Amino acid sequence: MLTHLGDHVNDLIEKSPSLHRDLVQLDGKGWIFKYGENGQGGFTSKATKTIVLDRKKNGNPAHAVISLSRAVGYLAHEPRSKYSSLEDIVNCHMEQIGCGKINTIKVQREIASNGGPDILGNTDGEKVNWNKEYDNYLNSKKRRNDREAIGKLLFRWDASPKSFDDYKDAYNTIVLGKLSHLNFPQRQASEFFSTGLGDEVDEMIKKSPSLVGDILQLNKEKWRINYGKNGQGSHCVKGNKIIVIDHKDSPNVEAIVDTLAHEVGHALYKVPAELHSKKAFVQSRMLDEAAAIMCAMNTRVEMVSNGERRIDLEKKYPASFSNNRDVYLQHSRLKRGEKLNTVLSSVAAEITPISINPASGLMVKDYYSNQYDGIPKLRILTDKIRHGFETKLTASSKDNSRSLER
Repeated sequence: MLTHLGDHVNDLIEKSPSLHRDLVQLDGKGWIFKYGENGQGGFTSKATKTIVLDRKKNGNPAHAVISLSRAVGYLAHEPRSKYSSLEDIVNCHMEQIGCGKINTIKVQREIASNGGPDILGNTDGEKVNWNKEYDNYLNSKKRRNDREAIGKLLFRWDASPKSFDDYKDAYNTIVLGKLSHLNFPQRQASEFFSTGLGDEVDEMIKKSPSLVGDILQLNKEKWRINYGKNGQGSHCVKGNKIIVIDHKDSPNVEAIVDTLAHEVGHALYKVPAELHSKKAFVQSRMLDEAAAIMCAMNTRVEMVSNGERRIDLEKKYPASFSNNRDVYLQHSRLKRGEKLNTVLSSVAAEITPISINPASGLMVKDYYSNQYDGIPKLRILTDKIRHGFETKLTASSKDNSRSLER
């Protein structure tokens, strides 16, 4: 049996010689094809060698084959070794999207020619004549340009950007950092990228495409990243849009990158703290902490998959976080929502009993509980809570609280 996705799926795969060949090759390299959770979408992870299909579509063999074909197309895309501008990065990603679409049409034709169904049906025809685009591609002498064009055509249909500048904005805010499960090329040799924390730090960060994208997004939002004083801890202050890295860690590049990824996770978690009670505040901060941990873990996984040998995944995180990471990647771009909260709550539950200071026994939740006691000016509890009137916050209500110091 080629896959464990069901006999009907395997029967369709058998009707496409190229897809069958590609999946056999991936299987030989240790790749896994499986259904994920209902409604959580499909994704491809080079780090874990996994192609995940949405379980909600289980029972729809055509959809499964479309997803597999697209994923194989993404993986077949050869990333460029160097990018000189953001435009180059965008074009490369559009080319990868085009590869996925081209391979899907190729598989569609092979299955139909071998007596199988039209797996795409009329889902695309009303918007774009993809068969015509594919024929033009087959007859083209500039296939890279055509792959880019098909990718942009598909992206315009899905995301409706109006200009190339919109592509760049959409790429920064959606594709590069927030949809890393789409397998954006694993080399981000962008010469314009710098954190200000040193060349060695920047070089290691480039091995994590998601972290590169997240930092570029924070740069766009006018965030600052600085070294602080020795021994005063690393932290993120959202109200002031600043990430401070403890200078005592500067000789340890791995520690700097790990801490930066964690604080970037805090910065990108936009859900404000709940101020109406200590319990709600602590719970909201624990979700924030969980988001930071997932960001740092994803950074480590990507760097390891790109050959970084100074990283030890097993030493840092429990195995149970791996599944949470996959779900987090799918929904982190939402920032709110039940599915994201579910995975963050799961991580938060695991870190709640962890002591951040073995000598004192202070736990993560205690840190935020103490923080709540120390910021009375951030919460004015009026008769909204006690008698049903509206709660008001002072002008200082922007979030100037610090993330957990590391």
